[in-house]
Amino acid sequence: MDYRTIIIEDDETIRDLLKLAAELQGHEVFTFPNPTVFPCPPGKTCPPGILCSDIIISDQLMPGMTGLEFFAQLKKKKCSIRNKALITALDKKEVKGRADELGLEFIPKPFKVNDIISLLLKYEANSPKDRQLIPREEIQNRLGI
Repeated sequence: MDYRTIIIEDDETIRDLLKLAAELQGHEVFTFPNPTVFPCPPGKTCPPGILCSDIIISDQLMPGMTGLEFFAQLKKKKCSIRNKALITALDKKEVKGRADELGLEFIPKPFKVNDIISLLLKYEANSPKDRQLIPREEIQNRLGI
């Protein structure tokens, strides 16, 4: 099974590092510099049983919207992606508490690449075998690629 990972990170160096880690695991990867360019149609709920990705990893502090706000929007849209992680340098209990409420794995910065690879392996094992992904072309069309 091929896995798809979406990475949302405003720091290009960290974004590229996360992308490389996922690609080395054989994942198809889409990256975004902030959640406001994520290709989910505004005001629409996610189609039941069809996923844009197996895994979403997002930074917390980004321009336009925080990672917590982004994941709260996905929850409101009934996104059924199980594997979600929030990366942040903030070590505040309320951020971690809110991440827990949203079902997010909390990854503190700085992190080790091996920690990300371990997380990806854990998420691969947690991905339903019969899941259906939105075709790559549809995501590319939404992005204008």
